[in-house]
Amino acid sequence: MGKIFKVNSAEEMCDLMCGGPEEKILYVDDIHHIGSLRHDERCSLGLTAAEVSIRSGVHINTIWRIERNEGIPRLDGITLVAKALGFTEIHFAL
Repeated sequence: MGKIFKVNSAEEMCDLMCGGPEEKILYVDDIHHIGSLRHDERCSLGLTAAEVSIRSGVHINTIWRIERNEGIPRLDGITLVAKALGFTEIHFAL
């Protein structure tokens, strides 16, 4: 008997049939400017901040603070939001 997969969208079906999604890597060279990158990516995907909040489990106020480059975001918040935006890996330059 073969494996059973739960597929929620045509995109997931394509990923499954094509061997998985393409890698999408986020390179962060300046933590203070990550917000503008995230905002641009969110807008290019046609997502609202509320949708990213729901997908990531990160409070919407935190999403807004990250996008406005207010303070230094926590690593776990960056990681959750990046995954919600479809990034498969995150690389930080030291």
